[in-house]
Amino acid sequence: MGKVIDLTGRRNAGEGQDRNQRKEALLALIRCARCPARCARCGFQSDSAAVVTHPEPGLSFRLCPACLNEYRDLRAYLEGERKPNTPSWQNREWVRLWLAWLEYKAALENFVSSPEVLAVLSED
Repeated sequence: MGKVIDLTGRRNAGEGQDRNQRKEALLALIRCARCPARCARCGFQSDSAAVVTHPEPGLSFRLCPACLNEYRDLRAYLEGERKPNTPSWQNREWVRLWLAWLEYKAALENFVSSPEVLAVLSED
């Protein structure tokens, strides 16, 4: 017991490593959320960015053809234009799911463009 081991340096190194891992996770979240060849909703990925498109001008996410059709159905549903051949699963819960997802996408975009995240991204 004559020797006391100083663990301060190891603890500080571990904290720095933890911060780097968290920063890498943040960067991965941002890269994946803004991937131009991936559908923001279902994750479909194409080699051609032309397959995954912006549904409307001003929206920050891209959708594959299947999700784009669902998005257009949602818009029609919200405008009261329910088509006679609408699939049975497009009910109130389907609308709530889409609206929750749209809210999530808006929250993610607000987070990514927050001053704190921008400051972390500009480090190094």
